[in-house]
Amino acid sequence: MKILVSSSYIIFRKIDVIERKILQSEQSLAFSIEKTIVSNIENFHTVILQSDSNFCYVVAVEHELMSRWLGWLANVGISPTVMIPDVLALPFNDGRCFPVKLGDEWLVRNSEVSGFSVNDDIFKKLCLSTLIFCPENRFSRAYNQASCLHATDYCDVLRIMANNIENNHVNLLTGRYYRHRKKTISSASFFRSVYLFFLLSIVMCLNSWCYKNDILRDIHMLDATLQDFHIKYPLVQQYADEDSINVNKDFYHSDGNIIKPDLIFLLHGLVENFDRLDITIKSIIFSNGKNKSNFNVRVINVDGIEQVLNEIYQKNNQLNISKITNKDGTCNIIFDYNL
Repeated sequence: MKILVSSSYIIFRKIDVIERKILQSEQSLAFSIEKTIVSNIENFHTVILQSDSNFCYVVAVEHELMSRWLGWLANVGISPTVMIPDVLALPFNDGRCFPVKLGDEWLVRNSEVSGFSVNDDIFKKLCLSTLIFCPENRFSRAYNQASCLHATDYCDVLRIMANNIENNHVNLLTGRYYRHRKKTISSASFFRSVYLFFLLSIVMCLNSWCYKNDILRDIHMLDATLQDFHIKYPLVQQYADEDSINVNKDFYHSDGNIIKPDLIFLLHGLVENFDRLDITIKSIIFSNGKNKSNFNVRVINVDGIEQVLNEIYQKNNQLNISKITNKDGTCNIIFDYNL
């Protein structure tokens, strides 16, 4: 939150810059303006508004006032991020003073980095003198340098200040008072992080909920498909005692609508026997309708393969096993299951 403070309690000074080192030391800068302030400079908080190779523009305000203002704000729960003298929130164009009247007090901005506040009587004398040139007050319908002064509409002044405050980079919350601004910024960052984390949590929960629904839907579809499959093709174990089922030690087969898992058991039995062979399987072609499988392999130990194939045939005499040698050094081992 940006706070405007009365310029009646603010001191604006322009300092001749003799050495740039002065700008790097807050204490040296403060003592440079001490002779223009009828008080102990250690009781003042100083802020550099602008500096160049020749001059430095400084604003000073008492520590007691800063503490009092911040205390009032803290009591009502307001955490300021910017504190600006009210005259610097007035517009300043074409190097001309900009005066506005609030009650019996006139606020005048006479440069980019300075201004002052005076009562009505003193301002009239300043306007009649050549010390300042004040143009027509846009907020006072009948104001000019030769006519009577009229009070400015308070809401209009605040509206202009609010519109112009974004163009102002002055902030009294520096030095020892920076912690007030830093605390507010840190709190804002914390709550922003909490808010973003809360949004992320909501998105993750919604995403998980959508994925969960998709998974449940897929499971339901698989379950329905599996039920239809079991209805059409009853499991072999359910008919193992019937005469229509030919039960073999290693392979099952059946006729009609009974599922024939011969190919699965065939693959399992062959792979178990192939572990004993020193071969590399390059490809496998299955033909479940013909009860046939074709293994294209590269044989490393040629002497032992015939013996293993004979053992497979003796163990499963319903298998016809044939081996075809190819020109590329591989061979096809074909297993044909006779029903």
